[in-house]
Amino acid sequence: MRTLRARYALAGEGLELLEGVEVVLEGGRVVDIYETSKKTSEVLVMPALVNAHAHLGDCAFPERWLSEGLSEIVDPRRGLKRRALEGADVAEAVEHGMKVSRAAGAFGVADFREGGAEGLREALRAGEPGYMPFGRVEREEELGEVLRLSHGLGLPEPGFPTPELAERAARAFKEAGKPVGLHLAEARREPAEEALRLGADFVVHGCFLDWEDLEELKRAGVALAVCVRSNMWFRLPPKLPEALEAGLKVMLGTDNCTFHKPDLWRELEAASLVLRRSGLYSEALARELLKAATVNAQEPLKVPWRIPLEKGSDGPLLVMDSRMLGLSRAKNKYSAVVRRGGPEALVEVLNAPGKPLIKSGRPAHPGGDGSGEGEDKRGQEDR
Repeated sequence: MRTLRARYALAGEGLELLEGVEVVLEGGRVVDIYETSKKTSEVLVMPALVNAHAHLGDCAFPERWLSEGLSEIVDPRRGLKRRALEGADVAEAVEHGMKVSRAAGAFGVADFREGGAEGLREALRAGEPGYMPFGRVEREEELGEVLRLSHGLGLPEPGFPTPELAERAARAFKEAGKPVGLHLAEARREPAEEALRLGADFVVHGCFLDWEDLEELKRAGVALAVCVRSNMWFRLPPKLPEALEAGLKVMLGTDNCTFHKPDLWRELEAASLVLRRSGLYSEALARELLKAATVNAQEPLKVPWRIPLEKGSDGPLLVMDSRMLGLSRAKNKYSAVVRRGGPEALVEVLNAPGKPLIKSGRPAHPGGDGSGEGEDKRGQEDR
């Protein structure tokens, strides 16, 4: 059993900000969390980040195609990226992408994996914990294998490779209890009905969805994964302000690793800038952004661990240096986490899936490591 005394915590599905808490862990699970008057370390404990949409295979060719357009690069049938992936070491790319993601605090990554069953086999050779591949079916005969290997279905467009096969694949995944996601209205108008027809749990991008589409997705309980930096790179309008106003469940993703480091802290800051430009940014929406990068992914992605910091949770937890975040001085503390968070503030990770306890080796405050382990050992044994 281990107890961590923290000055701050983001607890529960609502990420309630608590001050002065003890988090008790045993066997990779939170067995208790409660407020305390005892001395605490200058840390923030919060759920690990979850990247709701990435293409980790793109780590094989960073910073390529700086002037080409979106469709020319990512067309799923004949794009530049499809050809480049044919000669890439996908396992190495996925391993690198997950390493970068974990270093930035994301311990779950929904990777839309190209290449059908063979592309999935290549990626899974990396054996990365927290890796959630969303495969795509390219031929009728590989549907069963893609279903077996995938965490979920990740369609590059609603009718890929044909509308009939896309529908059969979506139906098979839904019957198996696996999530269905798809790119929708990224570069052109595509109605929400396309997602509803496939029984999608979430859609990605949605740059050209109109207000009625957003309301239709909300009524159907379909989440939206927004990739702000990717949309801006291709001069597309991120639909984040409208999605939040419409009340959709929003998640955040980093998208193509060719152009963007899979670091959700960068995505969070970019999202805050988009909201600020729209005149909407506030402490309440900063909290919504943190939910988009953590707890909102639970149901749409069917994340196989309990994300929120609460009693019974078995998900990874981030221990952040609260001084580097400026929390004690910040008037708007959720905004401080959104805009000042980053790998440099990550002190420790608890309950990392498939990994031992990870520590940065940097103390969270003078004379301690942020965990309470430097305290009286007799007290530790009693907790």
